[in-house]
Amino acid sequence: MECGTCRQTKAHSGRLGSDVILNLKVSYLSGCKRGRSQVKYTTYLQFVQHGNEPGFIPATSSCLCQLDAAISNKMDRERSVFNMPYNDSPRHRHKCPPEDSWVEEGIEEGIEEEEEGQEFANEVQEEAEEDQECVYSADEEFGHSLDLRDEEEYEIKEMSDPDETESDMEEMLDFAAESESEHGDALDRNDEERSDIHESATFDKNSRENDGDAPFDETEDSHRSEAWETSCVLQEALDEERKARAALEEALMKEKRTTAQQEAALEHEHEEQHVLAKALKIRRVENNSLCDRIKLMDAALKQKEREHKEVIEKLQRAQHASSSRHQREVSELLVLNAASVTAMRDRLASSSLQEDSLKKDGRIESLHSDVLKLQSHVASKVGVVTSLEERVSKCASDLKAEQTKSSSVQRDYEAAVSQQKKDAAELARLTRGNQHLARENRRLQREEKTLQGDRGACSGLEEAMKKEEARFSRASKKIQSQEKALCELTLALEKSLTAEKLLQSSLKREKKRFEEMVAKQAGPHPVLAQQLREASAYDTLRRESADVMAQLRVLEREHDGERSDLLSLSAGREEMLSRISDGQFTITNLQRLVTELKATGSKVKAREADLEEALEREKTRNSELQRTVDRISSGLHKERRRSEKRRVELQEALKKQVSALEENHSLSSSLQKAQDAVLALQGRERSLDESNKALHRLQQEVTDLRRSHCDINAEYRELLRTHTALRVRHERLSSARGRPDSSPCLVHSKCTC
Repeated sequence: MECGTCRQTKAHSGRLGSDVILNLKVSYLSGCKRGRSQVKYTTYLQFVQHGNEPGFIPATSSCLCQLDAAISNKMDRERSVFNMPYNDSPRHRHKCPPEDSWVEEGIEEGIEEEEEGQEFANEVQEEAEEDQECVYSADEEFGHSLDLRDEEEYEIKEMSDPDETESDMEEMLDFAAESESEHGDALDRNDEERSDIHESATFDKNSRENDGDAPFDETEDSHRSEAWETSCVLQEALDEERKARAALEEALMKEKRTTAQQEAALEHEHEEQHVLAKALKIRRVENNSLCDRIKLMDAALKQKEREHKEVIEKLQRAQHASSSRHQREVSELLVLNAASVTAMRDRLASSSLQEDSLKKDGRIESLHSDVLKLQSHVASKVGVVTSLEERVSKCASDLKAEQTKSSSVQRDYEAAVSQQKKDAAELARLTRGNQHLARENRRLQREEKTLQGDRGACSGLEEAMKKEEARFSRASKKIQSQEKALCELTLALEKSLTAEKLLQSSLKREKKRFEEMVAKQAGPHPVLAQQLREASAYDTLRRESADVMAQLRVLEREHDGERSDLLSLSAGREEMLSRISDGQFTITNLQRLVTELKATGSKVKAREADLEEALEREKTRNSELQRTVDRISSGLHKERRRSEKRRVELQEALKKQVSALEENHSLSSSLQKAQDAVLALQGRERSLDESNKALHRLQQEVTDLRRSHCDINAEYRELLRTHTALRVRHERLSSARGRPDSSPCLVHSKCTC
């Protein structure tokens, strides 16, 4: 009949996997009584081999590992898009048709140069606004990618510790505690039996020393020496295993501290990323306000430009009117002078009136003075025109200088934009490094869990060894006591045999004497009575010797059974030694893993230091970018103020030269840029929609996998229940078939577990 410990260990061994088979095998050997241990041991080996078949161990950890690997691969495939296009708009210059007057041509050239400078400033401003919009879109995409990454990390954390796996682990831990308690009870009983066996063995040794049984004594001594050596080896192995366990615990504590430091560093990095995101949002708000101010200033500049154009048109009309009036006056004066000269010549030719000629001479002199005045007035106007030309040339040179300054500002802005692109790429690289660190942290956590499981297996082996040693000592004590009792019984039996021989010889002598006395038909009655009493004593002694022989046979049978138990215990001890060697091999592997984990921890620390340096560089670059943006904005404000001053200075010299073609071309280029930006934004939206759809599909797959995992676990538990029930039933049937001739006393002694 099989004990309850064996049935329970066989019923629950499938749930624990290959790490707990060693403990279950030890408890099985300690729980079974003597007499039927060999048959049950072979059936248990078959059960263990069946339990280690592929697919029989629960697939909870493997499914979770596959899910973690799929999610980490998906996170690696997810990349943030930092596209910041910078389209440098070309400059378009159009020459205006020349006027008739060279003064007007100079003024028109100055106006053209001023308008070109204004258009170039407007184009630079438009490009700055477009780049700022691209920066805003990149900031929004970066924030969206950060949100997506946080959501994925939260989902991974939820998937890494599901409720089903926690319930399975709790059930496994409860069963391990129950099996350990049962192992302790079985090992205590085994220690008692071993102490009894040891006592009986010592008693048998003493008795056989007295009897002179030298070969059997040598075999017993060899068995006991082997048992003592194995116990010493087991003790040394236990000490080594304790030391290795202490080293492993220290390594695990160090690993926990390193993982805690890594988690703190990751949290600090997340906080810094959130701070960077907030700073980016603040910069976006500031850039929005700056764009609004730029738009307002642009509108004001356009209004002033319209007013300036109106004033220029008025000045042009007044200039044309004054020039035409002066030309008419000069032509009229020339005609009048010619007429007066001809008349005066006629009158002088007639020489009739000298007084009139004198008057006309005075009039001619006055007209000549008027002509001189007109010439001086024209000369003054020519001087004004030359001064205006000089001012126009000076403004043109200033405009060229401002153009060079604006080109340098544009180059600085392009450098700032390229630096911002590099910073975005560096930030993407840092996010990828953060994801890699998160994956390393998850891998370290899984390795720590495996180390904890190995440590539990080692502790179970140590406890099993202790219990096995106690059981062996009790069995040896019991054997010694039984051997001592056997020696006493053999001595009593020998004494009874010698007494029986003496009685037989005396009986023969008395029979002879009785026959002689019967033959002689003479003899007193007391002698006959004495002989009858001796015959009855002889019968009683013979019956007692028969009882002693029966007891001796029973003791010999018990001694043979205990010897077989001792042999099975020695076989179990050898198997335990092999398990201890396997445990030492696993401990060396674990130590190697600990060293590798330490190396990875140092690498992770170096990576964290690199990341901190990269973050510091990122902060300095952001501050430099902020300074460059401030410098560019201040340069733009100065440029606007200078252009306004020059417009005020050139109000009198500007003319009507509004180029509709240039305006249309600039509008078409801006429209094309806006369309390109819209297309780029649409492409980004499509890519974001595709990534969102892929993420939703991945989440749906994860939920489906989780449901299938739950269904598989439920089916697996149901199969385990049916399998354990069938195995218990099979074992009961096999135990019932295997003991038809056993006595009730022996069955009761074998089933007390």
